[in-house]
Amino acid sequence: MLSYPIGTPGSNALVGLAEVVFSVADPAASAGRLAKFTGRSAIATAHGMSVPLDRGKLTFFEPKEVPRQLGIQAMPEAPATVAVGLVSRDLAKTREFMRAQGVPLAVDAPNRLIVQPQEALGSALIIYPLED
Repeated sequence: MLSYPIGTPGSNALVGLAEVVFSVADPAASAGRLAKFTGRSAIATAHGMSVPLDRGKLTFFEPKEVPRQLGIQAMPEAPATVAVGLVSRDLAKTREFMRAQGVPLAVDAPNRLIVQPQEALGSALIIYPLED
């Protein structure tokens, strides 16, 4: 379980929520329900469904797609919230903050960092750089 210090505001460079990722048996049906609830449209993607919001999006994958798309191996049974996407104003600073706190990164790429669910209260953290 995530029990690492989160630091002071700004010390981890995280500035917002980017997405919430769900593992569901029927992405189209689940996205359709939440699209109706939010007053938005559900959009088919290459690997599932998405509901764009003013700030971020809701993403829906079948359980078999989660490891392929996110590299997350240990997941709760669907339906489940499998990941929370966050935005960093400085991915290098966030990376260094995570390392300094002893948080292992399952994915350390130029365009995202991923912390596995078992390190983050049961839902993976996906950290994206802030887009201009």
